[in-house]
Amino acid sequence: MNQRGATVEQNVNAARTLAALFSAEHAVSDALEAEMRGRCGINSGQFQVLVALAVASDGQLRMADIAATNCISRSGVTQSVDRLETLGHVTRMTSTNDRRLVLAKITPTGLELIPVGHRILEGVAEHFIAERLSVQQSTNLLTALAAIAATTTDVTQP
Repeated sequence: MNQRGATVEQNVNAARTLAALFSAEHAVSDALEAEMRGRCGINSGQFQVLVALAVASDGQLRMADIAATNCISRSGVTQSVDRLETLGHVTRMTSTNDRRLVLAKITPTGLELIPVGHRILEGVAEHFIAERLSVQQSTNLLTALAAIAATTTDVTQP
């Protein structure tokens, strides 16, 4: 047993599980990115920015709000918005309430990508999850991934 009470067998199994998780994430991510780039001309992170803007009440958000919604850095948001603006999917504007604030606003062409992106996500989910796992396996995977996601990121804490 280690200091956290796990046996060697549990640790080996956990390492194998983590390796399988990385492998699965890589396969799903590669497929998703290829589809997004091929059909929408953007990556999945940029699509998530569009989704955040599309669900905002007026189709616009501050960069900090986009970052918080998508759990990405402000610089990552800026890069995504730069690309989306170049493609005509987003415009930048200053806030009418506070001229210091820069907002990103989704354009009609950006809105057109939302249903396309959702169909891509559904297709990837069908290919990797629905076609390969039973409903029970999918439910168990969801439960396990939620438990992992809820875990503290400080690996030194028991």
